[in-house]
Order: sequence, then C-alpha cells, then structure tokens
Amino acid sequence: MIALRSLLFTLWLYLSMPVYAIGLSPALLMPVPVALKVVQAWARAVLFGLKWIAGVEVEVRGLEHRPTGAALVASKHQGMLDVVALLAFL
Repeated sequence: MIALRSLLFTLWLYLSMPVYAIGLSPALLMPVPVALKVVQAWARAVLFGLKWIAGVEVEVRGLEHRPTGAALVASKHQGMLDVVALLAFL
C-alpha cells in the first residue's frame, strides 16, 4: 500500500509541474507578486497531494520568528521538500 501511495504522489508531483509551468507561464509576464502567488499555489498543491495521497503531514515550527522585511532564509536542505515547503510557507 505504501508503494502505491508513493507512486500516486510521484505522479501527482510530476504531472503538476508541466501543468503549472506551461499553463500558468503567462503569470511570469505579470508583476513579481503575481508570479510568486503562482509558484506558491504549485507548492501548496504539492503539499496537498503529499497529505491526502501519501498521508504525510508537514509541520513547520518557528513561523512566528519570520522576519517582516527582506531577509535571507537558508534551510538545511535535507531533500526536495525543503524547497517546496519554503515556497508554500514563506
């Protein structure tokens, strides 16, 4: 069962990439905040699939310490999920 859920999530992930990349590429011609919202929507779609297909809950701690202005945020980068989670939560 775990292998099937993993396969389904992998399909969800790799099929969502071209949908967002090709279908929503006109957003790149819009102002930066609009393009960023498109990227965040993709990240949230990936995390949604991770939760509902694979049953993995992502827990983020320390959001109350986020800087309000410009900042450099660095993660330990343990895997691809670090990038997606940063896009979704920051």
